[in-house]
Amino acid sequence: MAQSGAGVEKTAKKKISGKKMAVYAGLAVVAFVMWWGFQPLKGPPAFGLCRVFLEQRVSYPHELTVTQVEIREPLIRLYYTEVNPFGNHTRGILDCVFRADPQLGLVIGEARFNGTSVSETDLNRFNLSIPAIQANPPSLILPLPFSDGLEGLKDPKK
Repeated sequence: MAQSGAGVEKTAKKKISGKKMAVYAGLAVVAFVMWWGFQPLKGPPAFGLCRVFLEQRVSYPHELTVTQVEIREPLIRLYYTEVNPFGNHTRGILDCVFRADPQLGLVIGEARFNGTSVSETDLNRFNLSIPAIQANPPSLILPLPFSDGLEGLKDPKK
């Protein structure tokens, strides 16, 4: 048997020119900036602790939504809405004032639900659970800020 002489040919590898490399680098930078720009805003760990405190203090919520957050160290203020199992909508404000603790790090020193102070024993009980919360960190994603227009107030279900 005779071979046709068509053996394995080595093809020359094409080099990428400097212009193409600059275009690829520019596209990569634009893609990274777009990816970074679409990431949700995240709050500090104190926001997560205050949010967990809120979730533990509201009794049997059917739906609990944090609508707005104000962060002024050491105060974090959460505005929230709650829908109970009966369908009643309630709005509220939770103020968490944090302080440093030598053993636990950051703890809630004072908390107020709609202006009413939470007892010291309830705060101490919650502060003892902070290591477990830090071992399983809560979501730190902040709610979107309110718009200046009235479009966001329309009920999408209607």
